[in-house]
Amino acid sequence: MRVPFCLTIAAIVTAAATPGHTGAFVSVPTGASLDVRMRLECEPPAGDWTTPAAIRAGEGWQAVTERGFRMTLTPQGAQAWRVNVSRDGGSAFRLLKIEAEVRAPLEGITAVWDTQAPPAHSIFRRTPEIDFSIVTRPNLGIPLLVAVDHYGNNRLAAGWLDQGCVSEVAGRRDGLNYLVTLRVLGDAKLMKTEHAAHMYLDRERSGWFDTVRAYASRAGELSGYKPNPIPDGARKPLYSTRYPFSDAIDEKTVTQNAALAAEMGVRQFVIDVGWSTTRSWADKSGDYGDYTGAPGKFPNLRQTIEELKKKHGMRVILWAAPTWIGEGSRAFDKVRDYRVKWPGGDYDRNLCPRSPEAREFIAGSLERAIRDYGADGLWMDFVDTFYDTCDAPHTHDVPEFHRGLELLEAEIWKRVRRANPEATVEYRIPFANIFTKQHANVYETTYSPDDFHANRLLGVSLRAYSDGVLTKSDPVYWLGDAHHEQVGRHMMTSLFLGPPAISGDLRRMSKERREQVAGWLKYYNDNRDDLTGGDFAPFGESFHNPDLRIVGKKRAFVYLATKQSRAIEIPKQLSELHIHNSNPPENGQLRLEVHGLADGAYRGIYYNCFMKSDRQEDFECRDGRMVVNTDMPTGGVLVLRKQ
Repeated sequence: MRVPFCLTIAAIVTAAATPGHTGAFVSVPTGASLDVRMRLECEPPAGDWTTPAAIRAGEGWQAVTERGFRMTLTPQGAQAWRVNVSRDGGSAFRLLKIEAEVRAPLEGITAVWDTQAPPAHSIFRRTPEIDFSIVTRPNLGIPLLVAVDHYGNNRLAAGWLDQGCVSEVAGRRDGLNYLVTLRVLGDAKLMKTEHAAHMYLDRERSGWFDTVRAYASRAGELSGYKPNPIPDGARKPLYSTRYPFSDAIDEKTVTQNAALAAEMGVRQFVIDVGWSTTRSWADKSGDYGDYTGAPGKFPNLRQTIEELKKKHGMRVILWAAPTWIGEGSRAFDKVRDYRVKWPGGDYDRNLCPRSPEAREFIAGSLERAIRDYGADGLWMDFVDTFYDTCDAPHTHDVPEFHRGLELLEAEIWKRVRRANPEATVEYRIPFANIFTKQHANVYETTYSPDDFHANRLLGVSLRAYSDGVLTKSDPVYWLGDAHHEQVGRHMMTSLFLGPPAISGDLRRMSKERREQVAGWLKYYNDNRDDLTGGDFAPFGESFHNPDLRIVGKKRAFVYLATKQSRAIEIPKQLSELHIHNSNPPENGQLRLEVHGLADGAYRGIYYNCFMKSDRQEDFECRDGRMVVNTDMPTGGVLVLRKQ
């Protein structure tokens, strides 16, 4: 259980640095002091504070300005505070900014997690790179950072619970403190009588993964999030045309790869970008946005999809960039005036989610694509390419950007599921976030071709805030000369993150390689319920490059990314453990202690990177402890079963 803070407004600053700008110091008396400075920017200007000290107001605190603006902080359960701004007399005003400066002792802080940290070597920003600033929007990331110690334990989690806000989240070293700046950026056009935000501050000394999960849970409570149904077919292995072909696909490419994929055990097929376009998807003058089979490439798309479904037992998923409309599309002239326009600039390729006409066009087009072609879902792309500001002259039926986006995503979800009640609607990082999962049921990492390491790190980060949706990796893709052991590492990475997903031109893949992948897909299918339904968590000595553990009902699975971890803890007395070795060959023999398995004699079966058994060895668990000294192969698995 997370312990709530006792938040006290300690003093008021009377000088205003800029018109409409005022500030207040707020302290949080905990074991280690946490100081918070609050500021406001309003239009009309709020003026200076009227008193040198805050006024107690019910369970919270309140500060008042000379022009009748009131800022009230009220506790909202553990770790959360509602920041409410109003004006005497109930007059409407514009809130330009709520800002909080949070200072915590710098000592012990060595790394910072956020959803935009580059995953090259870690999912954390590490000293000296912990001075940074990011912008989050409802369609980009999460307004949270978590500063951690050498062991990956939380020292300060700070952010906003409001997933619809546009915010700035920044951290930097400030003398002996670590200074976190949180800004909610208001809409300068939005006049309201009351504005509110929900600040989140957590000092609970738990692991970073649990800290993020706790935050996501609180954010879900605030928004009333309820998980959407996930069809069982979504948990089956998947193939995507993405990496070898991009938009250069046609009926022949799809049907030939689908036949080979089916032989390997794939039962989901993503027809990626190119199924509805005849020009480059990257070109502003392209013909994307119609969502009809591209002439000359897919002369009868419904027939093609029916072949994949009936002949090969596939679920078929179509690519979509829902807000994009190309100047070469047939629908362009109909909807061109509903595009987003940057203030003082030109229109861009995105349709505006605050336009009811744009929302109807988008949702209707995608519903027709699912219904007319018999598809089973949508793979959503490029939802992060438009911003919260639009000064186009078309009608905005809702003033708030997040409200328009929510209405759009909700309408897409409703219409797609109306066309196919078993459909999936899938988003990828960075718009696979807490805001979007209200109207989604599958999440994916993001582009990680030939990089299982980045894929894994992104997957761990994604799992921390994605309870309620099915997560999976970016389709694994390796270069043609990849070693067999490297392919094994790709495959084990993918199946630890969700249903395994692959890409590549299977026609050019050797029979030996296809058989290797098929072996991994069979392994996944044999263990699917535990892999996708078990308790997932990172662990190990290297929190920024963690090992992975899944504890299911019948068996547990461990993914060893480094040689640093010596101890494996299994939290319940299971009788079967699968150890996956993703260490590079030069790391040599693994020396492990396994704690928590049921006592008794175990038979260890070694599987190489082809998932073929090549030897066996006996082990024993005594008093809940098993010693495993092994030279198990890279890209292989050791399965320990109680006899």
